[in-house]
Amino acid sequence: MSSKFYLHRTLTSAEETYNEVTLLAASRYVVVLAEPGGGKTELLSSLANQLGCSVVTANVFGRVGVKAEKSPLVIDAFDELAKIDEMGIYKILGIAHKAYPTHVIISSRSSEWDNAATNAFEEFLGAAPLVVRLREFDEAEQQSIFEHHTTGENFADFQTEISRFELDALLPNPQFLKLFADAYVESERHFADKRSIFEKAVERLTKEANPKVKKDKGALPSEKIVQLASEVFAKLLLSGAKGVGTIEAIDTVENRMYPGLSSLFVAGSSAEIILATRLFKPGDNANRKYPKLCV
Repeated sequence: MSSKFYLHRTLTSAEETYNEVTLLAASRYVVVLAEPGGGKTELLSSLANQLGCSVVTANVFGRVGVKAEKSPLVIDAFDELAKIDEMGIYKILGIAHKAYPTHVIISSRSSEWDNAATNAFEEFLGAAPLVVRLREFDEAEQQSIFEHHTTGENFADFQTEISRFELDALLPNPQFLKLFADAYVESERHFADKRSIFEKAVERLTKEANPKVKKDKGALPSEKIVQLASEVFAKLLLSGAKGVGTIEAIDTVENRMYPGLSSLFVAGSSAEIILATRLFKPGDNANRKYPKLCV
């Protein structure tokens, strides 16, 4: 399975529909909205590549600013900054204003972007952004994602099995599609009940995906890894944190959103093993990890 697999996206705004090329031609200022797991980060990576620049998360951009003036700015995950800093939009736009950017593209969950943010954008940059939403993947695109994510599996059979539990409405979301595909394979193509779908998906994420990687004889069993990860997920949800840090950091508002993993367990725990699984994904720097299932 190649990590470079990508389906170009379609976006909508009012009565207009755009592909990635026509979107960049329509406006220099764009805000992309979508639900969690809808593919915003992958889209922004593609747009940044077309503009010849790199993506930066809003949290990082708010701290380090811009590398060069009169260049494109592609800023991902504004919603993460908004949750820890209600004035975050003004910080980002203030930095952007001083850089005279050729383009500004921002992504956010719909819940964290409102008319006030759009008005602030126009006030700082002199023009209102084109606010667009990601169009959901259609059935043919879902099949392409499924067949790439799995090997030799039949999409129609998978779709039928998922429909038995009325979860097919979630398949346009690529994160859920991959999650259910993992559960389908782990369940030997037959689900016992709705709860088992999620249990099997989590179990599969604890296993090494690369068959060339030699299995560690001292590795913890999947059940223990799931138990440790569940404890971390619960503590993150209860505390309102976004992820975990792999090192202890200076106590700041931002760092509190990423408590050190070791601080979540009693001394001597081998909980760091959970970070080597697919239950976590990289954060905006090497010392941070996000729960993959908290999309």
